Amino acid sequence: MGAGSVFGEMAFFSDSPRTANAAAKTGAVLWKIERRDFMKFISEEPKAGLKILSGLLQVTMDRLEQTSQELATIYQTGKIISGGQNLSEIFKGIVEQALLAIPTAENGAAYTYNEFNAEFDPAAAPAGATELSVNRGLIRLMKEKSGGLVLDSADEIKPVEEKLFSGAVSLLASPILKDAKLLGFILLWSAKMPHAFRNSHLLLVSTVSSQLAEAIENIHHRQEERDKQRLRNARDSY
Repeated sequence: MGAGSVFGEMAFFSDSPRTANAAAKTGAVLWKIERRDFMKFISEEPKAGLKILSGLLQVTMDRLEQTSQELATIYQTGKIISGGQNLSEIFKGIVEQALLAIPTAENGAAYTYNEFNAEFDPAAAPAGATELSVNRGLIRLMKEKSGGLVLDSADEIKPVEEKLFSGAVSLLASPILKDAKLLGFILLWSAKMPHAFRNSHLLLVSTVSSQLAEAIENIHHRQEERDKQRLRNARDSY
């Protein structure tokens, strides 16, 4: 949320306990309105009160629509993960779904860690994407920002800029973590729109990243079992 945002609006429509908490990430000024005072204001100034209620209703509807879209996206990504046969197929589907869910993103990519060359390989990315070493600025930032990050301008992106998203003016990056280990990450970016991504977008992609972390671990485990079986079969043949 930013300046001018509201929360707790449901208390005006139903006299029920709060269902969520809010915490300020920076210094903030908060204006609080008690329900009884608000209802009194509506009775005394019905015309002005109706405008405020209409605004609050719009906020509520927008948030319900956003939640519905997030649930639909998580459902679709779950289907992609469960139906995918390999990581490349899964990651390609996930990036396509993320671009559908977040229209302000013009392009996207997903990278996975390759333990054999100790680099991050493009599992789903535009043509020309190359491996990234663990020493690159973007990778270090991914390790530092476990919750992901949103960069809102070319100046913010420049210190970590890669050839892949050169010219971007907005960037969203979400690490794929398992037990504090960086297994990969998802990138979305825009070359046309500064401030293209909101915190709600980052939360959505972070949830998808958590789904992917489990998928990567399961696929790696299945691959290890297949490799072990091949080794046992080779031994038996001798």
